[in-house]
Amino acid sequence: MKSRRRVNLDVMLLRYPWVLEIRLIKVICLFILVQSIAVPNVQGEIKSKHLPKPNATSYIYDKPLPDVRAAILRLHAIRAVLFKLPKDVGTPELMQKDPYVISSMIFETVEDASPFSLSIFKTPANNQDIYLHSFHDPISVSAVYFRKNRPLLYIASFHLHLSAVTTNTTKVDIYTLESEVVEKAGWFPAVHGVRPWKYVKVAPTTIEEYCLLKRLGAELGMKDMAELVLPE
Repeated sequence: MKSRRRVNLDVMLLRYPWVLEIRLIKVICLFILVQSIAVPNVQGEIKSKHLPKPNATSYIYDKPLPDVRAAILRLHAIRAVLFKLPKDVGTPELMQKDPYVISSMIFETVEDASPFSLSIFKTPANNQDIYLHSFHDPISVSAVYFRKNRPLLYIASFHLHLSAVTTNTTKVDIYTLESEVVEKAGWFPAVHGVRPWKYVKVAPTTIEEYCLLKRLGAELGMKDMAELVLPE
């Protein structure tokens, strides 16, 4: 009886292949439903710490624009640490277990623009700009966003807009794009066997932006930049 049913099923699938497609769609929909129920959106549990005042997200350097642009690209060449926070901010358990979870940033210019940055560099006024991204990997441990008293991993990309104020001074404006935190790992493993992360969109903090400006200032020999403002 079972073999006859099996033969009938095989004949039906050969005659009506769309039946298998419908079954597959049902399985996928069920998986998505279970995933959404098992891993609910707990965005409300994310706590943020208050900054006494925001950090600057732009700065005027006493250097010509070509020198400032070259200094930014040197940071990429030497794989400089861009988001170094004071030791008293603390290091979460995650970083102690796997320090390589923090990704280096990719620097893109108009000469080597990828699909990620084409929308920026198609504007002629942005020809001297630089786009920083990490392929959506974490770039720092947040000093602002926490969950269960544990700092969350922070993700963002940045558009650095360079403009000449005078012949010997250059303004750098940092625009933050797609800022998120890694909330938690999902319940079900992905194809490669690792549980996928759950992301939550958050507001930029100004901390990472000013870390970039200060690191660039150090590369240019600037000694009078204000200290980084951190949460109280």
